[in-house]
Amino acid sequence: YPNEKIMLYGNGVLFSSFWELSEDGKNSVNEVNQFTNDLNRKSVTTKYYLDDDKDLILEAWFPGTYDKERFALFVEKLQRDWDDSIRNFQPEFKRFIE
Repeated sequence: YPNEKIMLYGNGVLFSSFWELSEDGKNSVNEVNQFTNDLNRKSVTTKYYLDDDKDLILEAWFPGTYDKERFALFVEKLQRDWDDSIRNFQPEFKRFIE
């Protein structure tokens, strides 16, 4: 399971999840970069990248102040992105993520 972080950022809230790469992922950085690019091409609300420690990061930013309807829509889109990512890239997640 990922580590989670929620923080105030740029007049909004930034939600981040961190996954450590598997040994295969650490030894296949070019393939992990391609995987990350593929995830980003399919995402609407989230962005993925590798940090300096070679962890896979998922981020989603909710702008402005809390509004129940806007936040519910944001969470719905975030969940849809995640579900689509797992469905479309299950082999890559199994291979590259611990």
